[in-house]
Amino acid sequence: MERSPNLSAVFKTLQDMMAKRVISSYAVGGAVAAIFYIEPRETFDLDIFFILSREPSNEFLRLEAIYEYARQHGFKVHAEFVEIYGWAVQFLEGYNSLRKEAIEDAIELDFEDVTARVISPEYLAAMMVETGRRKDWLRLSDFLEAEVLDFERFLKVLQKHDLKDKWNKNKWRVTDDV
Repeated sequence: MERSPNLSAVFKTLQDMMAKRVISSYAVGGAVAAIFYIEPRETFDLDIFFILSREPSNEFLRLEAIYEYARQHGFKVHAEFVEIYGWAVQFLEGYNSLRKEAIEDAIELDFEDVTARVISPEYLAAMMVETGRRKDWLRLSDFLEAEVLDFERFLKVLQKHDLKDKWNKNKWRVTDDV
């Protein structure tokens, strides 16, 4: 890995991937997306949710266009990560309706000298409920404490994607007030 990770260079690379139709859209998710809204927690990778520009000829080759782009531009592929300007980038396809909507609904935010597409806090929170790992509940608690959610919108996203019951069964993990 490079010594000085360059996030703005990664965002420029993602824009280039869209311009070259490797992917049709993307949005930053996970812990890096969360830092746009709350205090950062430690992370070692960058989650990029994407929609392909073209369907591959074989289902097992879903990431091949991304890996080919990476190789052509001198980026290294390590297991499920592509090393891009010092970041271990994990490309995660928008495989269900929640993730596809999260990508489509992404907010464009300025980061240094480039615009980045970032999943909105309401969709990030819904994805945390869907995934339901301990670290997701901790981060969701941080979202609630920082008051970054439009809570009514969050509840609508949960309802639309059949996550309301999961939220109701688990909301005790994040707060007494909800």
